[in-house]
Amino acid sequence: MTGRIGRTASIVAAILFLLAAGSVSRVHASSQTIVDFNPTWQLNEKWAFDIEIGHRFGSGDSDYSEWALTPNLEYAVNSRLTLTGGVSFSSTDYETGSDDTSEVGPYVGLRYNYQTRGGARYVNYFWIEKRIRTDLDTDVTDISKRLRNRFQVLIPLNTHDLHEDNTWYAITDLELFFDSFTDVRERNRSLQRLRAGIGWRKDRHWTYQFIYGIQRSHDDTESSSAWTEGTMRLRAVYTF
Repeated sequence: MTGRIGRTASIVAAILFLLAAGSVSRVHASSQTIVDFNPTWQLNEKWAFDIEIGHRFGSGDSDYSEWALTPNLEYAVNSRLTLTGGVSFSSTDYETGSDDTSEVGPYVGLRYNYQTRGGARYVNYFWIEKRIRTDLDTDVTDISKRLRNRFQVLIPLNTHDLHEDNTWYAITDLELFFDSFTDVRERNRSLQRLRAGIGWRKDRHWTYQFIYGIQRSHDDTESSSAWTEGTMRLRAVYTF
């Protein structure tokens, strides 16, 4: 009974969040849509490797299109603790108002997982990234560091195990960004990001996610004002 109440409450909370986030995103002019494909290889009991391939569309004061590629290597210290590392590559093409950019971002991180008897999973992921960002119009390169921490909750809705086939689950997370800038100007200095959505593990190979989020950001290094952006993300994961 407690499990059913918890799952029902999570659905209601997710619906309320999505409605609130949608109303917020309509108030502000900026929005983006992200489509990701994430092939994953479990190399052995300890090591895993994946590549995230993503395309991002943004609209607002300055429309843009961005391609991103992120190879990622993970090592499971134990059942709860995982070390991660990789390099993200991205290229952003602006329609108007901003210079086109490319960015390379090596990173290392630490992820902690805790799974309850009812099947819910709590995840805290902390990582540090070095951002090497080049303005393709002026050929100026800026280097900065950024710390990120994401706390996420995954709750199975129709089973008691996130690893079971045909499992639907609720997703919600809060991510905080801590930037160390060297006068880097960019469209998105993210401060906080709040997301909610739903996922479906079809079988041991395919998992799909739909996530909607809002994020509060600064748009350059001198501005003290913040703006809110609505984000829709469609993600497909294939595990070999």
